[in-house]
Amino acid sequence: MSNSSLAAQAVANGPMSAAPPSFDGHGWLVVINLAVFTAAALVCAMAAGKMVLDLQRDGRTRGPLVVLLRGLMLLIFGGMTIRTGVEALALWGWDRTTRRRRGSTSS
Repeated sequence: MSNSSLAAQAVANGPMSAAPPSFDGHGWLVVINLAVFTAAALVCAMAAGKMVLDLQRDGRTRGPLVVLLRGLMLLIFGGMTIRTGVEALALWGWDRTTRRRRGSTSS
């Protein structure tokens, strides 16, 4: 499919962005997202580790409701760690020297 509109040509021939395409050239958004996702991944990993240690320490002496809630929190924090950790790794691993032109459809 070929789009030869003036707007499509302007985007394809325009300057390359210094930020990932989803940030539309706003470098400060990259920094904010990098800081937030990195901090969230670290905090969630620490909370998941705390749940594991609490379950190991006194899982048998507490009631079944406490064990169930700690297990649920472990799953929630584990999922949040994976979600935010993957996003942080994608941002940390992004290389601005290998960026493509905006509007480019070739791989």
